[in-house]
Amino acid sequence: MFFLDLPPELINVIFKFIDGDTRPDMRSLCRTCHLLRAEATPLLYSKVYIPGHKGLFRFAKTMIRYPELAKLVVSFHGLFYPPAQDARPFKPLAKWMQHLVNLKVLHLIIWHDVNQTPLPKCNFRLESLEISGHSLAPNTHILEDQNDLVFLSSSVSGHTKGLPSHHACRNLKILRGSIYTARAFLPGRSIISLEWEYLLNEPLEVKDTLLREISEPLGRLRSLSYRSALSIGPYHPISTLPTSYLHSLRFLEIQRLHPHDFASIATLAQLRVLLILGPDKTSSILKEPYRILSLFSKCPLLQRVDVGSQHHGFNKTCYRWVRGTEAAIVIPLHIAERGRIEYLNGEEGTEAKDIKLSAILQDILTHTNPLSSRSWVGSAPEAR
Repeated sequence: MFFLDLPPELINVIFKFIDGDTRPDMRSLCRTCHLLRAEATPLLYSKVYIPGHKGLFRFAKTMIRYPELAKLVVSFHGLFYPPAQDARPFKPLAKWMQHLVNLKVLHLIIWHDVNQTPLPKCNFRLESLEISGHSLAPNTHILEDQNDLVFLSSSVSGHTKGLPSHHACRNLKILRGSIYTARAFLPGRSIISLEWEYLLNEPLEVKDTLLREISEPLGRLRSLSYRSALSIGPYHPISTLPTSYLHSLRFLEIQRLHPHDFASIATLAQLRVLLILGPDKTSSILKEPYRILSLFSKCPLLQRVDVGSQHHGFNKTCYRWVRGTEAAIVIPLHIAERGRIEYLNGEEGTEAKDIKLSAILQDILTHTNPLSSRSWVGSAPEAR
């Protein structure tokens, strides 16, 4: 039994055997810790971020030894299994994730051989699932009973064999990944927000037949973020895509406004918000505001244009042009990023009422780098 788990009366008896002037201070400190423990424990374990495999060993042991603590974990971001060179001592802990029965947000980093050690069958009901590293395909069984899943982020290669049936994650609304991820998950589901994160020259290599296959679900999209999965680019223009499929689009996010993009954006008849959130420290479009103002005449329903920068996450401001005004106003960047969830329902300019977005999930969707948000990231608790 740990010292702080003892009854306060027994703790006082123990302190009688401690000599010196520090006894009153130590007694007060111990009582304070004893009273705070019930409040601090849920805060410590509710949101967990474990950047490396050494912290995973301690955390997995704690989850297995103390199921009552595992029930407190709501959000987990980190490795599922250590690299091959450290995997042998971790084998007895391989099913640690099954203890996280109340987990809602899961961001797994997978670098091990998923064919040898697949994800275990778990009873949690996720709202958000992100898979980084290897493709989701070998672990699609984790999606079969996730009827509460609203947001999914994963890479899917051109080979889509083994993906889940259309009956899996039927309530999925927001999807992030490659165009092959879109082809795998858009059909048969009412997804209304797509964050297309392409690799290298993927947009140039996509065949028209693939886009025609998913033309119907593309036509239901109300929000599209079109960006490179790599910080170094390349950054492709939206003009390379057949925008005629996007006839319901209200929100569009791009990284650069290329000269040919003006004509493509003008074809988006329902567009309300354009967010240009590029990697450049100083966007060239800011030096030519007349080009931004011209978009309002080309797009009759366009309400605002936000131009910001992601330069290593240091720039936290954004320039906003609103229809009917010529001068831009400066707003916090996170306000502009909320446009990603602004049009998730059928009512204009309001957040979804039928799509329940938790505070954690809203934070993930409205931050390009979720780890920059302290409200979402926690520290890896030590094993007790």
